[in-house]
Amino acid sequence: MKKRIIKTMIISFFVFACPANAQVTIGSDVEPNPDALLDLKEGVAENADESNRGLLLPRVKLTSTDVPDPLQNDVEGMFVYNTNTENDVTPGIYYNDGNKWVRTGDAEWFYLPSFNLDLDTSSGSTKTVDLYDEVYARQFTNDTNNPNFVAPAGLTFSTATNKKLYEKEQLAFVVTNYDNTVITVSSISVDGVMSYTVLDTDPPVNAYINIICVVK
Repeated sequence: MKKRIIKTMIISFFVFACPANAQVTIGSDVEPNPDALLDLKEGVAENADESNRGLLLPRVKLTSTDVPDPLQNDVEGMFVYNTNTENDVTPGIYYNDGNKWVRTGDAEWFYLPSFNLDLDTSSGSTKTVDLYDEVYARQFTNDTNNPNFVAPAGLTFSTATNKKLYEKEQLAFVVTNYDNTVITVSSISVDGVMSYTVLDTDPPVNAYINIICVVK
């Protein structure tokens, strides 16, 4: 009976004597980085920051970026490796932003398709163009507003179907260069509305403006 009491006292003392520490090192007994909750290390202190192995993310089969399946809910900050090709998901690393799955490694920017800028006004007039609604969304949507749209059967970019398009708040439009003898660009709003002043109502055939879409 005494031995059992003594053992209990020793265990209790050990538990309470150990400082509570939420930081954890896995793979080594080396102290974790002070800024890390979880630190994956390998080996002893001399080479604990070098490893021959990596982190293997949980492999799941996503069905769409718009639904959390196979998770129960959208969880902001969740990372997974998707092995499935279905709807708008392909194999690769995805993170959840709290509302949908986002594939890592997607292009950070791309060129806006070519379009005709309205110069049908008097010189010196200020005009606006909605680069998202009038150019990006219209040209990437197969409907009556874009009768010259040609794509393989079943491939659709419409936001009303497969939601292939970026939402307005996901893009920023940037003018990288333009013919400043034809127009002067004064501003672009966060909603993609570009304001410009017309300098030449009859531009030369080599007049240009380069605009890129930056994914936020």
